[in-house]
Amino acid sequence: MLKESEDGVTYHGNDRYEGYCKDLADLITNQLKIRYYLKLVNDSKYGGTDTNSPQGWNGMVGELIRHRSKIAVYSRMWEFMNSRPHVFVDSYKEGIRRVRESRGKYAFLMESTQNDYINEKKPCDTMKVGRNLDAKGFGVATPLRSALRVPLNLAVLAFTENGDLTKLENKWWHDRSECKSMDTKESSQSSLTLYNVAGCFYILVAGLVLAMLVAFIEFVWRAKQEAKRNKVCMGSFCS
Repeated sequence: MLKESEDGVTYHGNDRYEGYCKDLADLITNQLKIRYYLKLVNDSKYGGTDTNSPQGWNGMVGELIRHRSKIAVYSRMWEFMNSRPHVFVDSYKEGIRRVRESRGKYAFLMESTQNDYINEKKPCDTMKVGRNLDAKGFGVATPLRSALRVPLNLAVLAFTENGDLTKLENKWWHDRSECKSMDTKESSQSSLTLYNVAGCFYILVAGLVLAMLVAFIEFVWRAKQEAKRNKVCMGSFCS
């Protein structure tokens, strides 16, 4: 995203941007000792209706319309949505607005990363329902047979192993959350205390005592049987 100017400072080049992707690109370039240039997409769109695409749709919905997707749950979703044209929107902004104004009567399908980001912003009145429909990752594209392909893969793998990617995610999603007070309240209400799990310990202690009692009875019984076979006395038991 574009960085906000402070005290009349004008940023140029890559310094005009900030965010997770920018920090990740900086990590990669520092690791590989290369240079890069950020360029925004011309139309700044992410899927939806598109008059230039076959049958007017691109992305996942376009594949469903053109019968290229064989995932059953997506097909059922498309059939339901297609029978109710009023549910479609032209942009993320409009979809989020309808969610906030519907009072729980409208759900908007969107990319999970953007969803998580919006949920951390004020007025803190949106949430993600259920699990993700599927999992798709982001990658760094290179020309065919590029010499950067292997070094890039190794660099991203190293960032994953040493936790740098997790740190970036926390920095741009969770640490900058504008809904921390609400998150804290919810976490305090749902956190487990010793009182909540005391029953488990009671059951464990009772089971341990019962096991010791059974073991003692079995020991005495076996000792008595052994004494009978050997015709010796054991305490008050004599053959």
